[in-house]
Amino acid sequence: MAQRNWQRTGTSYRVEWGGRPWELRVDGTSPGLRPCGAGSGGEFLCLRGIAATGRRGLGALGEASLLGSEQFRSRVEATYAPAGWGDLRVRACWCPSEDDAGMDLEVQVLASSVGDLKSLEVYEETVTDLDPSAAIRSALAWVIEARDRRSAGLSYDGREDDELLAAATTLPVPAPGVPISRPRVVSGPDPISGRSYLEFVHPDDVSRRIVETSQAGQEAGPVGRLRHALLGHDLEKGVVIRGRLRGLWMAADVVEQQLGESYSRFLDAPLPLGI
Repeated sequence: MAQRNWQRTGTSYRVEWGGRPWELRVDGTSPGLRPCGAGSGGEFLCLRGIAATGRRGLGALGEASLLGSEQFRSRVEATYAPAGWGDLRVRACWCPSEDDAGMDLEVQVLASSVGDLKSLEVYEETVTDLDPSAAIRSALAWVIEARDRRSAGLSYDGREDDELLAAATTLPVPAPGVPISRPRVVSGPDPISGRSYLEFVHPDDVSRRIVETSQAGQEAGPVGRLRHALLGHDLEKGVVIRGRLRGLWMAADVVEQQLGESYSRFLDAPLPLGI
């Protein structure tokens, strides 16, 4: 199974990525990539749900809302229509990046309603530890980074549950021109590939980044769970909004030397016209 060549079975797609096989189920409860094989864990570049002012729909993008999926060469596209969200359409595309070590997730949203969806976010989530012990879980905290003052307020407009907010620290809003989207090392070296996993997101495409850490206020180092709240804009009738991320496997001993160049290539890559 060669890199960039998906193998389809119904709503399941398999691909080689970062030196190992992965499965993408577009009709899962959190559509995204999971490593194949016994003993493999983690969920990568998953659609965790959607949120808007006063409401959230974790799990709203999945089997119940799937309209269909298609494969176009190296791209797998899936379209979702979550019930009760103003005729919202969410199209997601997973595609290996040109450097063969990355996987791009591209998201497009469109609605035919008028003024119903305020500050709409699409949640992308990567989880590297699916079953931490109860002792570890009780010590975990959340760190929330916001794009700007308006985005910082979204955590408190009714879309997040009280449990998360009770364990959360919201960092200061960055200075003008300083993005919150700097590349993040999500996990240390994988035991199979020996590579670290990183995620990039375009500065204009993310309203908030929510990081699960073992210590409130921690900003660096590998994490167990990383959530990007994409977009964060009011969605008007007929207006298409797009965003994208890249998950990247990189040899752990070269992350510091190659991270900047890899991030620049991601930022310079044009958004595909076909999404």
